[in-house]
Order: sequence, then C-alpha cells, then structure tokens
Amino acid sequence: MQAQMMVRPSNFLNAGIVLEAFGDIQLFKFSETLHQRRYDLLEKQKQNPLSAEEAAEYAGICDLDRIFTQINAQLATAAKWCPLNPDSSSVIEPNSAVNIAIPPNT
Repeated sequence: MQAQMMVRPSNFLNAGIVLEAFGDIQLFKFSETLHQRRYDLLEKQKQNPLSAEEAAEYAGICDLDRIFTQINAQLATAAKWCPLNPDSSSVIEPNSAVNIAIPPNT
C-alpha cells in the first residue's frame, strides 16, 4: 500500500453534505457545491496534473464518496428497498429510469 496525501473527509462535513429523501429513506449526498468541486477537479486532472493541494482535496472527496456509497447501500438494504424490486411498493419510485443491457448468450 502506498501512502497518499489526502484532505480528511471530515473536513467536508459542514458544507459538503446533504440528506436527500429517496422514497422512504434518507440518503447522504454531496451538496451541489462539493459535487461541482469534484467535477472541476476531475476535469482539471484530465488536462494537467493537479497540484499537491488539489490532489489531496480530490482524494478526500473521492474517499468521502466511497464512504457515502457504502452507507447508502446499507441504509437501502436495511429498508429492504431495491430500485429493481417491484415488491417494494411502499417506497415511492424515484423519478428516473435505468437501462440494463444483458449480453446475448454466446
């Protein structure tokens, strides 16, 4: 494992995190400001290497994203909610669509 400089994810708690209702559960999400900052750093990284400070900030944001993904998955599991499960009728379906491609049997 290689050591990496990173802004601690807890530094983003005050301004970067919101709870959003998704059916009957609340999910952790990035605020619009933090979401935009992550996007801006990603786009900048595609053009040129990030500065050490920017790379540390981007690493912290990405780590926080992984934490949210894990927590939100656990919340959804505990609520027995699944977007592909028609039996979870007590949950209001999100206003989005998912396309699933299934490769042919070859």
